[in-house]
Amino acid sequence: MGWIEVFADVIAGSAVAIGFAGYFVGLFGGHIIVIALVLIAMLSIVNFWGISESTKLNVVFSLVEITGLLIVIFAAMPHIGSVNYMETASGITGVLSASALIFFAFIGFEDIANIAEETRQPKKNAPRALLFSMIVTTVMYVLVAISAISLVGHERLAASTAPLALAVSQVLGQNAFTLMSIIALFATSNTVLVLLIVGSRQIYGMSKDGSLPTMLSRVHKNRRTPWIAVLFVMFCTMFFVLFGKIEIVASVADFCTFAVFCFVNASLIILRYKEPNRERPFKVPLNIGKFPIIPFLGLATIVLLAANLEPFTILLGFLILIVAVPVYYALRKISKLRI
Repeated sequence: MGWIEVFADVIAGSAVAIGFAGYFVGLFGGHIIVIALVLIAMLSIVNFWGISESTKLNVVFSLVEITGLLIVIFAAMPHIGSVNYMETASGITGVLSASALIFFAFIGFEDIANIAEETRQPKKNAPRALLFSMIVTTVMYVLVAISAISLVGHERLAASTAPLALAVSQVLGQNAFTLMSIIALFATSNTVLVLLIVGSRQIYGMSKDGSLPTMLSRVHKNRRTPWIAVLFVMFCTMFFVLFGKIEIVASVADFCTFAVFCFVNASLIILRYKEPNRERPFKVPLNIGKFPIIPFLGLATIVLLAANLEPFTILLGFLILIVAVPVYYALRKISKLRI
């Protein structure tokens, strides 16, 4: 699962880097693939430089990103209720297909655990960060979605390459379109930075645990960062940028994340029966005897959403899972060698 989650982070980073490049080309021109590769290289340098520097940059970029989303919400306030929010273009099938793709927006919350080693009081702060970030982000997502639909019909939003910029421009004019596109550059680059950080830290942790070659856990003597893991994630992320199509890359990242979440929910259910006496500082609520309801619902939902991905994406995702097994065992054997 660790191997597949790293894979999901790498592919997601590639998809968002392509998104950044799309906004950049729209504003300044250039070649999408080249710009995406340059972005990954620059942010990998920040990742190598240190977690403190990366976190400070992440906070600044997040504030810019939140400002952009608040602009969308406040611009739409006079128009809330102007459209039928229950209208859909293709019924429940369209909703499920869109839900499967938009799941991409929820990738990364679980990665909070991957930087626990570099966090103060992780037992207390990591769970708080996970819950608070999911609550705040979900509320923000819903408000932005309602606001965008209120300003521009779903047909025009679907056809736009910069939907939020288009929505705000309906109220604040063309200058707002440029402003929102610039804010989108901060938002997408911020996401790429976070994915590069958590991907490299997960590889570092797996290497320390003996699941990957020990050389990947080497820490730079001056910067105190896992520099080989940083380079490994950088080159892997660059590789998937070469696919060029953001829809394909994002969908494959979704499938890998579905697989991880599927196994996590299933494992929780199994452990309730296999190890009933295990110490549990936190226990999932809503149970029928030992059987936990929430993981079961999560498992069913994930399977339903995954089934609505494109057949090519599902096939490619299964190939990744199949390849991951022999690769994992091969790397475990290599990890026992002192490299």
